[in-house]
Amino acid sequence: MKLLTQEQAAEVIRRAVGKTGQHEFAREHGISQAIVSTSLTGARLPSPALLNVVGLEKVIAYRRKAEPR
Repeated sequence: MKLLTQEQAAEVIRRAVGKTGQHEFAREHGISQAIVSTSLTGARLPSPALLNVVGLEKVIAYRRKAEPR
């Protein structure tokens, strides 16, 4: 499973929106255009509905801190 950064997830959304535009994309999928817009700008995290439309899911990951030198 490859993890994506928020910026990479926004790029997946951007590609899905494509040339149809945010309003049309949102209307076609029953999602608020504001959710699409704020997800693309990074102002808010994508909603579960938007993630589902573009084939992504939110996961929480943890990792160990690097040992101090």
